[in-house]
Formats: sequence, structure tokens, C-alpha cells
Amino acid sequence: MISTHSVWPELEADVGADPTYRDLMIAEAGTAFLEGEFEVARGLLRTVVRGAFGYDSVAAAASLPRAKLVRALRRSEPASAATVRVVLTAVSRLAGIRLQVEPARLEEAAQAAE
Repeated sequence: MISTHSVWPELEADVGADPTYRDLMIAEAGTAFLEGEFEVARGLLRTVVRGAFGYDSVAAAASLPRAKLVRALRRSEPASAATVRVVLTAVSRLAGIRLQVEPARLEEAAQAAE
């Protein structure tokens, strides 16, 4: 028989217990966001918010009303890319990490600039 057990509570517990895992999930959300995969980024952020920080602290850090944050992360609700970016920024700050973009190949980027 196929298991219908949800893995989300376990993932949220892992994110809350392991800061390294939490930070990797935030970084992955950033990558997904930059690649235009807003739903993937939103799902990863939802897991981080629920498992590590809670809606209240993220809403305060993002300067969003709690209800708007909950709606923005809900699977059944639409969310703008701007809102996902605000949540990503707030979660990164709370985690004490800075996400940055670097060229995949530094040598190629230097040659292209010449």
C-alpha cells in the first residue's frame, strides 16, 4: 500500500534543528527565484518560515502584515515575485546570511568585459 504520510512536518523539524540545512534551503530558494521558479522558491521559503522562524518573526522582518505573509506562502494563493523576494530577503537576514550572485565562470566573465 502506498504511504500517504506527509514529509513536510519532518522537513520543517529538520530546518528548525539544523542551521546549516536551513541556510542551504534558503540558498536553494534564492537560486530558484533567480531562475524564475517562483513556486519552487515559495515552497522552500514556506518550509523555512514554518520550521525555523515562524510567521510572526518573518512578517516583522519583512515589514508585512502576518496575514499577507501567510497568504503569500500558501500553495493555493497567488503571490507576486516582489513578495517572494521580500520574504527571501527577510529570511536571509534572520538567518544571518547574505545571498550573492557570481558569474559561473569568472575567467569568461572577465574576457567578455574586455
